[in-house]
Amino acid sequence: MSSPILDSTPAKAACDFSAGDVRFESTFEMDEPLLREVISARDRSLNKRDGLIFAAVFLIVLAAYIWGTVSVWDITPWGIFLGLIIIFLLGYSVLLAIKGFTVFWPARSWRKTWSHWFSRHGAPVSDNPRCTIRTSACTTEVRTSVLVDGKVSGTISKPYSAFSHLEETEHLVVLVNGEVEVGNLLHNMVSSDYAQKLEQRADLEDMIWDKNHLQGGTPAQLKDYLERKLGHRA
Repeated sequence: MSSPILDSTPAKAACDFSAGDVRFESTFEMDEPLLREVISARDRSLNKRDGLIFAAVFLIVLAAYIWGTVSVWDITPWGIFLGLIIIFLLGYSVLLAIKGFTVFWPARSWRKTWSHWFSRHGAPVSDNPRCTIRTSACTTEVRTSVLVDGKVSGTISKPYSAFSHLEETEHLVVLVNGEVEVGNLLHNMVSSDYAQKLEQRADLEDMIWDKNHLQGGTPAQLKDYLERKLGHRA
């Protein structure tokens, strides 16, 4: 398990926005709903992949069900019920493949995840945890800091090469630090290590900018800058 960000020591002095080293910066209060957006952004590509796989499987199952029903022409209430379940699962899978949404379930595992994340960032344990985050997109690296009473209490910096891709949510721009497989919803219903995998994923420390508290330009300009740094654009 990673050390709390409050115990981290910056390798060098923090980026200086006024000196021009920082291109974009966001200082904002992180809460549990915003953390949901972060996790949703990180999971989106994996969820779309899982949804596509499930859709293919349930499409085959539905085709076999229809063929079997038509061939014997024996329609029973249980058969209709089974057909509706297959159609529902197929619809769910297609929607997952399109949207890549995250289901925060079971609730106990999700609570453990956000409690772990906020504890790492110096927030007291409560039902409504909050902490102040400052994230800076510098010329050669990205840096995130925890602020306590307006002062930096801990900082983590990473090169752009440490991140896999960029995602956007309703309120945030998220630079995703790799991908951790946590299993799909069906697997998580019986998995004993789901909560542990969620903690490992939280420890990756994505870089997060709040679009409503952004300095240096617009969210679109920030996205363009980060994408060029990631090498996704010429």
